[in-house]
Amino acid sequence: MTSYDIFHKIALNWMIPTYFFLGGLSCGLFFIAVAFNYWKREYKALAQPAAILSPIFLAAGMGLLTLDLGHPFKFWRLMVTFQPSSAASWGTWILSVFFALNVAYAYLLYKGEDVKAKIIGYLGLPFAFCGAAYTGVLLAQMQGKILWHSALLPWLFLVGALISGLAMAILAGIATGKAEMLKEKFSGLGKVLAWLIILELGMVFTEVLILFNGSAEAIFSARVFLTGSYSFLFWIVEIFLGAVIPLLILFNLNKIKRLSFQSMAAVLVLIGIYAMRFVVVMAGQI
Repeated sequence: MTSYDIFHKIALNWMIPTYFFLGGLSCGLFFIAVAFNYWKREYKALAQPAAILSPIFLAAGMGLLTLDLGHPFKFWRLMVTFQPSSAASWGTWILSVFFALNVAYAYLLYKGEDVKAKIIGYLGLPFAFCGAAYTGVLLAQMQGKILWHSALLPWLFLVGALISGLAMAILAGIATGKAEMLKEKFSGLGKVLAWLIILELGMVFTEVLILFNGSAEAIFSARVFLTGSYSFLFWIVEIFLGAVIPLLILFNLNKIKRLSFQSMAAVLVLIGIYAMRFVVVMAGQI
């Protein structure tokens, strides 16, 4: 019997992992803005910069998604239809409501209306949680992509959102001079960031183990990013640059107190989180 290999064009281009990254970053920043303003008040100085940056990154991500649709002026149709069985439909509505709450929270925080801001902030937290995790659900819902069919994927994206949000809050604190105000307390954020990175590495390692104990297709999917065409992005960019080097900095008592090293660690972490999104989306299509 004659067999044929059918090669399909990759459906999701670079815009999709970038949209995932920007959306997750926005959700992480919103969570940070609420947490630092009401729960961890010793870091309250970072709440306002995080709140202002959050809707900016979300708008950029949604703009990329609109362009990727091919007919950006027809985007409004997604807002007048709702498909309960579609993760994309849920995501569109969740992110749209989240964006409105996000802008309102940033505005109220900027104006100093803390009581109203607290109400909006608490209302926005479930949408931030769902917005960060839904991209993993969206991928898991797609058929024929074994790398995406994992219950860990939404949680991996959620942890990645928290990591990127905290890293960006650290950078914002340094850029605005608020890190100097916090003094010794600021280095504590680096320790939290380090433990979140370790949690993410544990989830990635667990996912690899699951793939290698699965079908031949699952093993092939793992080899695509472990030894195949995306191995450089995975090992060098995501793991080494995006996780190992930041951990070496953040667990070093001398380096973590220096803002230059904290900035370096935060930038590398953001690069690593983007690489993770990119590898998952692109390698999953091979």
